Amino acid sequence: MKWTFILDANVIIEFIYYLPHLILYYMVDFIWFLFGGVNVSINDFNLTIDSVNEEKNNIINFLLSFKMLEVIMALGYVIILPLIMLLLLHQIPQRLFSMPTINVSYKYLFLIFFIFIGWVLWYEKNSITLFFLTFFFLLSMTLAIIDIKLLLLPDILTFPLLWGGLIFQLLIPQGNIALGIYGVLAGYLSMLFISSMMSWHYQQPQLGHGDLKLIAAYGAWLGVLKLPYLLLGAAVCGIIHYLWLFFRSQRRSAAIPFGPSIVLSGCYWLLIDAYW
Repeated sequence: MKWTFILDANVIIEFIYYLPHLILYYMVDFIWFLFGGVNVSINDFNLTIDSVNEEKNNIINFLLSFKMLEVIMALGYVIILPLIMLLLLHQIPQRLFSMPTINVSYKYLFLIFFIFIGWVLWYEKNSITLFFLTFFFLLSMTLAIIDIKLLLLPDILTFPLLWGGLIFQLLIPQGNIALGIYGVLAGYLSMLFISSMMSWHYQQPQLGHGDLKLIAAYGAWLGVLKLPYLLLGAAVCGIIHYLWLFFRSQRRSAAIPFGPSIVLSGCYWLLIDAYW
């Protein structure tokens, strides 16, 4: 059952990806036959058909050589994803927590996603991997902004991020589902232990459960072997954030969101370290 699922999922995803290529192929075939391959003589039939097929293939190769379809897909991502993110930032605080909506300028989100999609396309040619990395970036950025504004990491975003990481490990060729599962368990349990020790020492909670779930979600994406690097990077970013707030206000802040530090570390180890 396991291998059947992998095969069926890959077949479906690859079919969706190559469907525009097939449409383009037969569209060019029809147009070229309509305008260039009808007026042929019987004696020259084979020669003309060969010539038509050769010219048709040249057109297709020319179009695909510039990755036209990939560019169209990328532009679709760049336009649609900021809208989805704005919708999440507007609906989640209001509907789930009865809190004010978060307003972010579309042009800034467009610029961020434009840079991200362009950078990923430069290094990653696999459409499945591109889809999952885009999904990862969308949820990560949304979680970081919500945590900065509201000090919350909603389960409605962290759980899909976790399951997306496990599916990512299952489908991509270089993935390892076992390492992803171990990453989830080790990430959550280790942070639960650290959080319990800190709460016992300071006599008050230091880490929220949302932070623990976010670490577990990134453990699914990175695997257990990169989990120490994730935690180290998050700790460094958290210390820098704390020092910046301390020297700016000259007082200890009551609550500092740790989610953005986790997101920065996770994005570095998944996106930059893997492709730089």
